[in-house]
Amino acid sequence: MVGREYVAGWIKRGPSGVIGTNKADAMESVEQLLADLPAISAARDERDDAAATPGAVEAFLEAKGVSFVTFDDWLLLDKFETERGKQEGRPRIKVVQREEMLARVGLEPVDAPS
Repeated sequence: MVGREYVAGWIKRGPSGVIGTNKADAMESVEQLLADLPAISAARDERDDAAATPGAVEAFLEAKGVSFVTFDDWLLLDKFETERGKQEGRPRIKVVQREEMLARVGLEPVDAPS
């Protein structure tokens, strides 16, 4: 683990293992996060709390020109997928194409950086 980076699954150990392995990885990462919590809290108290507002991440991404999907956007997509699934007697039918996902939430697809 690298300083305050908490990961699980393939990003932690490479392309190996199964779902159960991921669960063990996640548990280990959470244990480390909890162990680091006092230091994280102390560091947070020392910095500018303006960066800790609920909209801070969105503001940061917007300032950097990064496109992102909000939770409200995801709710729209979820509703679309579940309604489409009901028409065929299924729990949902996933939208798998990125461009369609973005269009369904009213966002324009963005070309990947070269």
